[in-house]
Amino acid sequence: MSKAKKIVRAAIVLAGAIVVSSSEVGADQSIQLLAPPVDTCRAYTAAVFGNNRMTLVGYSGWFLGFLSGMAQGTGIDFLRDANQEDLNKRLYDECRAQPDKPLSSVVAEMAKELMASHQNQPR
Repeated sequence: MSKAKKIVRAAIVLAGAIVVSSSEVGADQSIQLLAPPVDTCRAYTAAVFGNNRMTLVGYSGWFLGFLSGMAQGTGIDFLRDANQEDLNKRLYDECRAQPDKPLSSVVAEMAKELMASHQNQPR
């Protein structure tokens, strides 16, 4: 396994653990969402466009960790048939359409949409 893949895997595990440990976020409004350091869609799309691999590793780890934490915390397995490439493309498209929106807001909206589309499916 390459060093970059090990870093991505570690980032995903860490981000997922942080999000899972705060699964009560919906109930307690005093808990804040852990967001990337530069929380804008514009920064994310610039990193993709510029092929800034180190920045993308951080964003990807946070993004997939957030979605994994939401799936784990809600018990809705909306990532079962998901494909990382498709999820990344969807995030990129959403951010290109609304560059001034916080990346964390776009990802939270994506998670809600994914959960809603899988809510009544068997586990």
